[in-house]
Amino acid sequence: AVSYDKIIFVWGDFYYEKITIPFPTKFSSIYDAFSYSPWRCMHKPLIVFKNSSKYVEEVLDILEFLEEIFDDPV
Repeated sequence: AVSYDKIIFVWGDFYYEKITIPFPTKFSSIYDAFSYSPWRCMHKPLIVFKNSSKYVEEVLDILEFLEEIFDDPV
């Protein structure tokens, strides 16, 4: 969370610890705080442009890679 005076607070699963009470950090952005989360997430949605041939190959490569790493046969 970001306070009115731009202080970044974190809690929950942070740097492999369970934080139950929000505490202030020295991060300059919320994205820096997310980088220490054990959960791999993006700070904004992945947008795929279907009609732009310039990026189609790159996007397909990314999607194939994501399919491979998340393909859990168990």
